[in-house]
Amino acid sequence: MAGGTSMKSFASAYAQANGLLPNSSPAKGGRNKHGAKKTNVDGITFHSRTEARFYTRLNMLLKARQLVKLELQPKFMLQEEFIDGIGEKHKPIYYVADFKVTFPDGRTKVYDTKGDKTPDYVLKKKMFIFRYRDEVFEEVFFPDEHPVVPDPLLLDKILEIRSAAKQRSTEWENKYIKK
Repeated sequence: MAGGTSMKSFASAYAQANGLLPNSSPAKGGRNKHGAKKTNVDGITFHSRTEARFYTRLNMLLKARQLVKLELQPKFMLQEEFIDGIGEKHKPIYYVADFKVTFPDGRTKVYDTKGDKTPDYVLKKKMFIFRYRDEVFEEVFFPDEHPVVPDPLLLDKILEIRSAAKQRSTEWENKYIKK
């Protein structure tokens, strides 16, 4: 492949080659509007394989009692419903994250798995962070490497995860694709 393999393609092929999604299968309906492939795990349909893989990790941590609670698709109000100056009614705006976890010490963290950052997502993320300042929010790009800890990740750790994933992607591409 001339331009290299995208992380999404790599993650998909890597997960399939290594059986990282136990009890999973493609969901009916195929891909969503962003190109992610819907995946079923434990009877739950996830919007992407990345989300399904992260759920699998969180669920294992829940069973190991390293998490107390795992919420799927938690909904947060960003702006209330209102009626404007000319009498037009405007619906409320919500942000739906992928997961919210509660750790044994009572701290919580909101996770959103990402492949692409749409303009709508970027705006809602900003509104969420502004309105829910006490919530710890993290984006998950590499679900197998992302630490699940109560403390917020620092930028150095995020860059380290990305670098390691890029290195593995290059190694995998050289081993399996460029023969």
